[in-house]
Amino acid sequence: MKVSTRFRYGLRAILEIAANGGDEAVSIARIAEAQGVSAKYLEHILKGLLRAGLVQSHLGAHGGYNLGRPAEAITLLDVMEAVGDHADVVECVSHPETCDRHRDCPTREVWCGVSEQIRAIWRGFTLADLQRRPAPDLHPFGS
Repeated sequence: MKVSTRFRYGLRAILEIAANGGDEAVSIARIAEAQGVSAKYLEHILKGLLRAGLVQSHLGAHGGYNLGRPAEAITLLDVMEAVGDHADVVECVSHPETCDRHRDCPTREVWCGVSEQIRAIWRGFTLADLQRRPAPDLHPFGS
């Protein structure tokens, strides 16, 4: 399974919002600058997070985005699905109509099982879990 850029940037954006307490509105410009992502691209991604209720938007001089739910209640799977991604290893898992052989495919059960295991992994991590992790050591052999 390959993780999309949309998911990676969406996760980074929502973690940036969560890092600011989750209640304080964070502007797209601030998220874009902190994460090194285009504000225009982020706007598209944040719309998906907004539709899913993972973030809330606020207009005005101090507008921006804050978390729509507590960080403990937002899983990585929630973020993945909000940005339009899926954890399926093959398309026929969620869209069997895309394959003429889905009714009698000897491997479909395997793909469904693997996809469910992957979903369980993504569902097993929350934003709060990632916030609690120590910052990575960017210089593993000293400075």
